Amino acid sequence: MEKRVLSGVEPERVMYYFEKISRIPRESGHEKQISDYIYQWAVEKGLEAQQDSALNVIIKKPASTGYEASDPVMLQAHMDMVCEKNRDSSHDFSRDPILLKIEGDMISSASGTTLGADNGIGVAYCMAVLEDRNLKHPPLEILLTTEEESTFKGALTASPEMFQARKLINLDQSVEDEILTGSCGGSGVKIKLPFTCEAVPKGREYRTFQLRISGLLGGHSGEDIEKGHGSAINLLVRCLYELNKKQDIHLCSISAGTSRLAISREAEAKFLIPQDQEQEALCIVEQMSTVFRTEYRGICDALEVQCRAISQAEPGAISGDSLDKLVQFLYVFPDGIRNMNGVMPGVVESSINLGILRFQNGYLEVEAELRGAFASTCQHIKNQLNVLCRIFGAEIQFFSEYAAWVYNPESELRQKAMEVFKREFGKQLKPIVIHAGIECGCLLQSMPWMDAVAVGPSCWGFHSPGERMSAASVNRVWGFLLKLLEELK
Repeated sequence: MEKRVLSGVEPERVMYYFEKISRIPRESGHEKQISDYIYQWAVEKGLEAQQDSALNVIIKKPASTGYEASDPVMLQAHMDMVCEKNRDSSHDFSRDPILLKIEGDMISSASGTTLGADNGIGVAYCMAVLEDRNLKHPPLEILLTTEEESTFKGALTASPEMFQARKLINLDQSVEDEILTGSCGGSGVKIKLPFTCEAVPKGREYRTFQLRISGLLGGHSGEDIEKGHGSAINLLVRCLYELNKKQDIHLCSISAGTSRLAISREAEAKFLIPQDQEQEALCIVEQMSTVFRTEYRGICDALEVQCRAISQAEPGAISGDSLDKLVQFLYVFPDGIRNMNGVMPGVVESSINLGILRFQNGYLEVEAELRGAFASTCQHIKNQLNVLCRIFGAEIQFFSEYAAWVYNPESELRQKAMEVFKREFGKQLKPIVIHAGIECGCLLQSMPWMDAVAVGPSCWGFHSPGERMSAASVNRVWGFLLKLLEELK
């Protein structure tokens, strides 16, 4: 029998299912194992269950006694997770379980990876609700979706004909005393910038150097973008710009970032430099390192900028006009916050996150995620990118677009949730709109008659190996969720 790390931690059945699904690989886009497990589990429990073509799992539970005439309520969470790990982690997300640890109140990964509380804890809540036959609630329609972290495929393809719910409780919120009432729309971005790779010039002695940025905090490209964590890609580009401006470098490769949805924590480039310019180049890198450490003092004290000679031989590299174009393209790329929300102080209105850089078959490949509270501001960023790509001769593609969830000032569900929270905990539940995409926007696009909110326990560090979750908060939100369902009669 497997030893349970969370044994005895309340709420016991929620923690049981969270730990259970943590052992099943569920990288976004590869959810078949987790989808099959939950579908079979529901069938074995005698529940009405379906698995659709997108591998969404839909499970229905009849109303408890006295709630038969109540409107159905949808509980919704996503099964997939962002798979990020520390450089020294050997974890294989395609087969290895997420091993958990608990230190005091904090639950996190024991193997230097993302925890998967986003949104595994929402799935665990749903399974615990479905299992317990003593709860009081209206008819329940549970929707567990796929690819929330990549394409929103699950939410975008969920068939409205399968549901009768008029109220939607999404369980993908990460602050216990805030109720989510709106979110931004957005789109993925793929760009291919061609470059010319040439043989290393003869007649001069060159050595290969590896420039590496590490130690940044990373985080969610929407929810954490205003926290000033810094982007490893941004810092790498700044270094390359200064080197290219002052030295005769020949760029061999770039490898930076792991997901367009995550703020980059690490980035590296390899380049050739004439031996007679080595000391000057190293001096430039050291100067930039000092600049960066000053800019991020007290924020990312583990920030490191390393440049070292390596023995790797490079048959070709980018230089001259081709290198100038590549570096200039990256230097002016509109990365980061574009506009703040003037109505809600501290809330980002629109942004773009440059999440991945890599060399592939004669192209610099770029992946980014743009977000905006309005379709118009998303289109404005698209226009900027289109102009930039025309100027530099790059190909661009927008994909996985999703709609904004517009705040509803007359939401009865929000009002009821706030009343229950105040009564249970003696404090106000703060309604907020976040700068991140959430499936409510997709679902309300196809089912506009639903009244929606999102709630969840306090978690930190989504989309990074620093992801962690408060066990006490999980327990409090569990009690709140059960009380809310009981009052939706």
